[in-house]
Amino acid sequence: MNCAIILARSKSKRIKKKNIKTFKGKPLIYWTIKNIIKSNMFKKIIVSTDDKNIAKIATNCGVEAPFLRPKKLSTDFAGTKEAVDHSINFLEKEYINIKNIACFYGTSIFAKPEIIRKGLKYAQKSNKFIFLAKKTDPQSFRSFILNNNNEIQKTSNKNNYRTQDLKKTYQDLGQFYIAMYEVWKKEKVILGKNSKAIIVKNWQATDIDDVDDWKLAELLF
Repeated sequence: MNCAIILARSKSKRIKKKNIKTFKGKPLIYWTIKNIIKSNMFKKIIVSTDDKNIAKIATNCGVEAPFLRPKKLSTDFAGTKEAVDHSINFLEKEYINIKNIACFYGTSIFAKPEIIRKGLKYAQKSNKFIFLAKKTDPQSFRSFILNNNNEIQKTSNKNNYRTQDLKKTYQDLGQFYIAMYEVWKKEKVILGKNSKAIIVKNWQATDIDDVDDWKLAELLF
């Protein structure tokens, strides 16, 4: 049995009530839930939240919110792995045939059905965590720190490198983490040597952390 866990805590500092803020006429989490359901890959879909209102909206969207997540696992300092492990402990009490587990966020609106299916297929073949990433701008190696007057305070040691000589780097898009049940139980961290990325184009997805990200997401969506 494949299980999907959607993490959607109540407190988001930069965008208030981000998970249920109206996006294209619906609560943001609606689009995440819709894509997961349309993938037809999960027998069980649950939302892990510390907020009764988010739980109610999630159930109205057709999935379950069978518990409220403890506050200690819903703070800014609580990790994704710890929150997922909490949900896995719940699922283990109800089911004995868990095969694959996918973690999403309430904001994972760019995890479309076809890419979810691809991620699950990769997870079963590779025995690793599968996640979405995009290439970052190599110019970021030439970044610098400004003071309050916008004057350069500290520069990068790669400022004199040619762009073509800089290594390629990638960014986790925070859309999903998919792995076999045994991998979730064994590994201590999600993004590590036992992780493999599916690379997408910059125009295909974005993480939603602040207002600028939200505006970009509206354009991309």
